[in-house]
Amino acid sequence: MKQLSVLLLLALVCYSIYYDVSKGTLPVGNVSAAFAPQEVEVETNKEKNNHYLVVKVKAGDTVLSLVEQNQKGSLPVEISKVIADFKTLNEGVSPEKIQIGKEYKVPLYSQ
Repeated sequence: MKQLSVLLLLALVCYSIYYDVSKGTLPVGNVSAAFAPQEVEVETNKEKNNHYLVVKVKAGDTVLSLVEQNQKGSLPVEISKVIADFKTLNEGVSPEKIQIGKEYKVPLYSQ
């Protein structure tokens, strides 16, 4: 009886692997709303050579993704500078501690 249980379990595992490889388990249709591009509320402040946007954070956003969304092309500065500028603009708020629904100042960089 024990051998039969092991054999059935092995057959189930093999079938699961075959099904996953041949047909897949991930959806192939539309991208879910969580990964779709979202509109960003933007406010630019250029006084005293401070270039930043005021952005409302949505689910899935990171500081780096917010900066990259508003750049035309690749990021012209190092990530450590982005982090330091973000902390400066937001009174020491760590990029890892941003919260959904709150507004933060995100630095802008010229190419």
